[in-house]
Amino acid sequence: RAEHASSAVLTAEGAAREEEIRLNSTIEEEEILKAEIDALRSDLDMEREKRAAASRIAQEELADARSKLAALQADSSADKARVDELRLALEEERIRAAAAAARAENYSASAGESAAMMKRGREEAAKE
Repeated sequence: RAEHASSAVLTAEGAAREEEIRLNSTIEEEEILKAEIDALRSDLDMEREKRAAASRIAQEELADARSKLAALQADSSADKARVDELRLALEEERIRAAAAAARAENYSASAGESAAMMKRGREEAAKE
């Protein structure tokens, strides 16, 4: 009986050791899983920070591009206004040139008439 009791105690101790080993193994697995979860959370946080930084950079670049576009549009409007001014000045110059040409033509015609009258006057004087 003592042997049987001793054997039962050994079996119980063996079972307790196996249970302790399983428990320690489970605790180690739990610690490994917690470490993996912490690493994944850290990776996720870093990825979120990267995306936030990329988003800020993209927003800054967009704002810069919009600013440049507004400046270009303002320059374009100013250039269009200057072109309109130059076209108007050119048209005014054409009108002045046409008026000057008409005056010159009238002057030339008047001078021609005067010359013709003087020639007739000389011819008549020569006849007399």
